[in-house]
Amino acid sequence: MLLLHGFPESSWEWHGQMDALASAGYRAVAPEQRGYSPDARPEGIEEYSIDRLVGDVIGMADTLGASTFHLVGHGWGAIVAWMWPLPTRSGSKP
Repeated sequence: MLLLHGFPESSWEWHGQMDALASAGYRAVAPEQRGYSPDARPEGIEEYSIDRLVGDVIGMADTLGASTFHLVGHGWGAIVAWMWPLPTRSGSKP
């Protein structure tokens, strides 16, 4: 399960849910999204296109070895999650 935070929050937004999700048997990851962390702020507006943000989700899923997963978003993270349905990935889709 990938949990995408909103603006101006960070991955800490999900700390209250992580234990409950783990107790329910989920492997949950709440990454810092592009632009929110001082270590993840590429220069140039083109680096923040929705395609790049969705590409970050693909990269995270690949790094985690997750070919299918639930994707949850809040605020701006929800916009990235809504843009997820790409023909190249499976993920959990409606």
